[in-house]
Amino acid sequence: MSDTAVWARQRTARLKAAFAYDRPVSFGGTRHDYVHAALKPRNPRRILDVGCGHGWTLAGLKDLGADLVGIDTDPEVLASARATYPFLEIVESPGGPLPFPDGSFDAVICSDVIEHVGDENKAPLLREIHRVLEPGGTLVLTAPHAGIFSWADPMDLKRKAAGLYRLYARVSGYRSTTEARIGHKHISRREAESLLDGFVVEDMLFSGAFTSALTWPIALAERLPLVPERVEHVLARFRAQESGVRLARLLADNIRLTARRV
Repeated sequence: MSDTAVWARQRTARLKAAFAYDRPVSFGGTRHDYVHAALKPRNPRRILDVGCGHGWTLAGLKDLGADLVGIDTDPEVLASARATYPFLEIVESPGGPLPFPDGSFDAVICSDVIEHVGDENKAPLLREIHRVLEPGGTLVLTAPHAGIFSWADPMDLKRKAAGLYRLYARVSGYRSTTEARIGHKHISRREAESLLDGFVVEDMLFSGAFTSALTWPIALAERLPLVPERVEHVLARFRAQESGVRLARLLADNIRLTARRV
């Protein structure tokens, strides 16, 4: 890994740790806020976060008093999660079937994960989530939405403009863990509903018009030493809050939903 890529990864970790739970006055709500608000009134006993990453979303549920279990495929980020939040139960998995018995959880989170697994793996992942949820259990799912501004998402550049992305990767030294063919593909309402076989959707929120546009300066700052950390911090906090502003579906860059397993 190049020096630039190492610097970028370290800076990204510092910034995200700084604003993950540092809330400004809320005018929309982060996806962490949505997950917390969806689960709190349900008093879950055991929660699974599929694709937990560094553990930020799961750690934000500590006040619920539930058993908190996170699973992911990346050993590096899981090591960070274990070190930062020792109260979490962290499981490493190579992907595929979830390593839990049927009905092991009464709540499952799948937050900004479905866009990273590839079209062929989306339905199998939701079937596994359905399996490990007990009847009546709650699924909270968030994802980028295929609104009219989804074309502006720089995270999907590797799928839409592979040649340009390869040039950027050479210059920056950045290497994504997601295959270029998968990219960061936004999902439509119809696709989301088609994946939820065996669930009843109880809440569906379309929100945030500028998430993709605001990701450009943040993504570049994370990977290239061009923007002061203070500026990046402000932009990232604004984007996190703006992403929760309720909008008409056509304009929305995010979809957030709560569903019950039948």
